[in-house]
Order: sequence, then structure tokens, then C-alpha cells
Amino acid sequence: MPIVSTVSFSEKQIEVTLDDGSSFTALYTIANSVLLKEGAEIGGEDVARMKEEFVRTRCVAAALSYLRLPHTERDLTVHLKKKAYSAEQIAATLDYCRRSGFVNDEEYASRYVESVIVRKCAGELYFQKKLFEKGINQTLVKKIVAHFAPEINRIESILRFAAKKNKGPVTRERLYRFLISRGYTDGVVRRALAAAAEEGQLVNGDDDAES
Repeated sequence: MPIVSTVSFSEKQIEVTLDDGSSFTALYTIANSVLLKEGAEIGGEDVARMKEEFVRTRCVAAALSYLRLPHTERDLTVHLKKKAYSAEQIAATLDYCRRSGFVNDEEYASRYVESVIVRKCAGELYFQKKLFEKGINQTLVKKIVAHFAPEINRIESILRFAAKKNKGPVTRERLYRFLISRGYTDGVVRRALAAAAEEGQLVNGDDDAES
């Protein structure tokens, strides 16, 4: 078995050099269970266990630091890959973060939709695209968008945002193009156009974009 040549201590870890020229870093918490002192023999399984635990802990620490701001599972995976952690280490860290509530795609998606609804005009198709781009799986995207659909498609809010954006009454064609560009479905756009006409928010000038 290898023999410990040198042992040095830093703030939270131990640096160990073996007589075969190899070295490794261990955590105090796990190294305490192994006799680490100069001249001591150490088994290969113990070395492997300490190395694995050290990397696992570092991977979790990197994840928690990154998650001080909200991120999706996909974002976290990409971040850890850039730090060269293995697929196995990343999978274990993701599982830990899920179980501990540090990463939650459903909560992230809900908060994202809520934050956008209150500040700008955005339809269901807009949210589907944005959430998918953020790495949220399609089933969850559909669930979240369906949950918020009544609020997303509230005609009064849509017309209020449209009037603010366009600074007053607009033509039917212009309002149609604007709402389509903001990701509203055709049915919602038609309802919004009808409501805008009833409330005098449309002016003559362009052909009917629905024809």
C-alpha cells in the first residue's frame, strides 16, 4: 500500500502526498476517519473515497454559489459542465439540489411568467417560446402556460398595454400585427380587436388584417 509522505493543512482541506509521487486533496470531515499522518500506510479504496467526496463537495458548492440567483436545471447543468465536472457528478448534484429545493424549474417558470405579465404585453406563444429556450421541458411549459392563460389573455390588460405601447388609438391592421408579434393566439387577437372596436380604440386607415 502507498505510504503518506507529507500532510499539509489549509482552511477546510488537507493536501496529501504519497511515496509513489501522487497527491490528492481531502476534506477534514472524511479525512478524520482515515489515519492521515506521515509514514502511515493508506489503502487505494480510502484514497479513491476521499478524492470522490472532495470533488462531489466542490461540485455542490459550485452549484449553490451559482444558484444564489434563480436558474433552471439546464442553466445549472451547462454551468457545471463548463467547470469540467463529470456527467455523474453533475447528475448527483442536480438530484441533491432538486431534493433540497435549491433548483425548481416549475417555480422558476411560474415566477418568470408572473414577472412578465405585470410589465408587458405577452401571449401564450411568447411564453412557450421563452420557457422552452430557458430549458424548461415541454410538458411543464404547457402546464405553466395553461395555468396562467386566463391572466395572460385578459383582454382589458392586453388593450391597456397596447394603448400604452402605441400611444393611443391605432388602425385594426397595426393592432393585429402588434398582438400577433407579441405571441397571442389568433382567437385572443380576434377578441381583442372586437373589444378595441367597441371601446373606440381603433381608427380608420388600413385594410382589415383579418380578411
